[in-house]
Amino acid sequence: ATRPQHLPNRSATPNLSAPQARSPMTRGSGPGCAVAHRRPFQRLLFAKRAAPHPVPSARSITVVVCDGLTWPALERLGEPMPSLLRTAAVGLLSGASLELQGRRGVYVTLGSGTRAKGTDVAPLGTWLQRWGRTVALHGNGALAKLVGTKEVATRRQADVVFLSVPPRRLLPTLRRILRELPEDGCLWLVVPNSPRTDWQHRRLTPIVLFGARVKAGLLTSPTTRRVGLVSSVDFAPTLLNQLNLPVPATMTGKPMQIVVTAPDGAAERWTYLRWLDERVSAPLQHLPSVVSMVVAIITAALLLTTLSILTFRWLSPKPHRAAAVVERVT
Repeated sequence: ATRPQHLPNRSATPNLSAPQARSPMTRGSGPGCAVAHRRPFQRLLFAKRAAPHPVPSARSITVVVCDGLTWPALERLGEPMPSLLRTAAVGLLSGASLELQGRRGVYVTLGSGTRAKGTDVAPLGTWLQRWGRTVALHGNGALAKLVGTKEVATRRQADVVFLSVPPRRLLPTLRRILRELPEDGCLWLVVPNSPRTDWQHRRLTPIVLFGARVKAGLLTSPTTRRVGLVSSVDFAPTLLNQLNLPVPATMTGKPMQIVVTAPDGAAERWTYLRWLDERVSAPLQHLPSVVSMVVAIITAALLLTTLSILTFRWLSPKPHRAAAVVERVT
């Protein structure tokens, strides 16, 4: 039987390469609004069905730690950042720790593989040295919180180098590292904290993995089970897994993975991460008003209940008054 002309062909493959007029950041109304929001990165929705690839191993790793950046701020930086993001595996980092605010708790969690406080000691440096890997630290004292040890080697002898740089020095540092990066090495750019670290205004932060063996795509992990999003507890097991070292059973995080996307899909990846950042951070910004509304409703309910009880007691006949009425009648 032939399909009537007025019915759409649902088995037809949509044209995913056609240009789309609307952005996922555009607000609108109507039944087709939600679909229009997803169109610019529609190919990513199909890429999420593919099996993720493990993060490739490396003989040497450089970790650049730059605090206080967000994904939109990273996109506005000049070269080599745009070229780096086009060919790297990118994602957003959820800075989870055992503290509602503050910066050091996230550093310790990154080096522990499990949620920790700022006063704890991260065991990452101890694990690396136990298996014969050397570590070098260059930067402020926050790196000692991430690694958990001060016994370090020189930079040229180290297998893993941690660098802490402020945002104003990030681009020159990246240029120098990319010139010296070996074929079997990789570069991590980790932003532990957003500019504001209180629970209401904390944002997701960028995390970037670059290397000759790293395919362009989006980072994910079994911890979050969401493409483009990883947790701070996933960093330490991923680093150990890259160096082909065993992951301790005390870790709750899991090694990150890469969802490989189209080589020309950099703009889609960036748009998707902007959308994901806003989607996650918006509920936190509206949470105080929601909490205030709930408290007001509960207070009003308690006042009405108390008023009803008092009114019932005032209107109900008193026993001594009833006895006096009976005596008068008799």
